[in-house]
Amino acid sequence: MQGTASVLKRLTNIQLALSQGVPDAMTKHVADLADKAHAQYQVADNPNGSLDNDINVTSVHEGNEWQIIASGTDLLFIEFGTGIIYPRTNPIEHPYNFAGSWSIEHAQYLTDSEKLAKYKGQWPYNGEWVDGNPSANIFYELGKEVEFSTTPVVSAEIGKAFK
Repeated sequence: MQGTASVLKRLTNIQLALSQGVPDAMTKHVADLADKAHAQYQVADNPNGSLDNDINVTSVHEGNEWQIIASGTDLLFIEFGTGIIYPRTNPIEHPYNFAGSWSIEHAQYLTDSEKLAKYKGQWPYNGEWVDGNPSANIFYELGKEVEFSTTPVVSAEIGKAFK
């Protein structure tokens, strides 16, 4: 019977790891990643040259799903880059990640020859004409980090059940 008690204790530990340990560790891990991304957005190049932006990055945990959510008026400008003078280095497939200059304010690309000649590649941003900025790729890099850092977090918590 001693072997049975040991197996039952181990199964209980595994159950606790899966029901409490893993969710707690993942919630902390995802929150840490969101905090890191938030800090990176706060110091990223901004199209108007200012470091002041309203980007907020938070984490949400509901059931068996964790999300990292970024929001703010400068988010697309900073993540994907803006203007026609900067190369597009963000590999996320998205309509705003286009080789032209996207104006959120005007909901159109500023790539036709007449607009390019008139605005010299600039576009309206917060009441000013700006050149744009390079893509920061913060959320893209975050996605890669989530992909490679999640398994070790889960494995460590499950591994605790076997000690």
